[in-house]
Amino acid sequence: MRHFISAAMIFSLNIAATSARAGVTLGLGLDYTPIVKLQYVNNPDLDYELVDNIAWQGQASYDFGNGFRAGGIFDIYKRNVHEADFRSIKLSQWGVGLVGDYGYGITETGNTLLVGGMEAGYGELSDKASSPTITAGSVWVGGLAGLRFHITYNFWCELDYRLIWLEYEINSPNPKKYLFSGSSLRLALEYPLLVNRKDDAEKGDDNE
Repeated sequence: MRHFISAAMIFSLNIAATSARAGVTLGLGLDYTPIVKLQYVNNPDLDYELVDNIAWQGQASYDFGNGFRAGGIFDIYKRNVHEADFRSIKLSQWGVGLVGDYGYGITETGNTLLVGGMEAGYGELSDKASSPTITAGSVWVGGLAGLRFHITYNFWCELDYRLIWLEYEINSPNPKKYLFSGSSLRLALEYPLLVNRKDDAEKGDDNE
């Protein structure tokens, strides 16, 4: 699964780079998940909620020029959890996936877009509560809706509400589950790296 998703990302970005009408956008941001649930399968009394979770995210996407974009996303999440004086957990999670969205202009200038999209990917979570470290993998799917707007000529800002389904099962002497499923907020800064300069020039001539 990991190799398949990586190959698909590379393939999509190669198309973007070689297409005459391609526009490649790079993005960097964070995803804020209010609550992640930790459930102990055999001992529900130990269940715990991890609050205020932040994952850093990078994204590269291909703008088709008609409102549609597609690309890849990579995120990293690290967290030290101190449930009690006798129990401490170090978590490390990464994920890679594909995302596609559509932006609809809601202003006459086109500088503000209403965005909706879907994403899917694969992630791995390492639980370092004991030795050796236990790692679990999971596929996730999600949907998003939000706003994308210009903050300067070269930079866009995007704010999204996400609803995802993601669960990690840790197989240990005391089995447990990390439930990342639910709502989150994503804030990202985006920069168009490659654009069709010819189209930009034609637009400039039309405006004169």
